[in-house]
Amino acid sequence: MRQGRPGIKVIPANGEASEDTAEIIRGLVRGIENDSRAESVYDNAFRSAVVGGRGYWRICSDYVDGKSFDQRLELKPVPDSLSVYSDMDYSEPDASDKSWYLTVEKVHKDEFLRQW
Repeated sequence: MRQGRPGIKVIPANGEASEDTAEIIRGLVRGIENDSRAESVYDNAFRSAVVGGRGYWRICSDYVDGKSFDQRLELKPVPDSLSVYSDMDYSEPDASDKSWYLTVEKVHKDEFLRQW
């Protein structure tokens, strides 16, 4: 895994897609990966997969600041792969047709009341 680094690939899929558009999207994806320190996120998911059989990471959107509607994407690790529940009604061998995932986290009651 460390020799063949994972990453997001962008490929024009049909006749309407262009290589120029794919190159622009590749640049955006590289920027998101760099800003998110994606190598450590991928490493964490891989470590969880080796130890526990499955590993996850998330793509989250967040507002740039409190006064803007501009959002940015960020890759985030899922530190506990046992906190992820998913759709069990799938038929593909690699589970690529799962339609939902749910991540839970423990939050102290005082923190929950302060935040929500």
